[in-house]
Amino acid sequence: MDVERTMQFILDQQAATAVKLDHVAERLDRLTERQDKTDRQIAAIQKLILAGMKMMVKRDKVTDARINALVDAQQRSERKLDRLIEALLGRGRNGRNRH
Repeated sequence: MDVERTMQFILDQQAATAVKLDHVAERLDRLTERQDKTDRQIAAIQKLILAGMKMMVKRDKVTDARINALVDAQQRSERKLDRLIEALLGRGRNGRNRH
């Protein structure tokens, strides 16, 4: 058994392993940077979604108020139209029809 060759083999293997480990460390650093960037993007998207949801709730409240106002106006218009039709048909006096 050649001790020098065995030692050289071990040293070569250690050197190769060290190079591979350096590559793995570099890749891990890049992946960590990408993950940090992705985490920041996700946090920004979450803030946008939350702000959008708040805007939708506020808009829905305004829309509901406007719809309620339209319903009230429509009901008033219907009552006025009913009174006008009754007046035109002569039913406004003692419940009798003029015709």
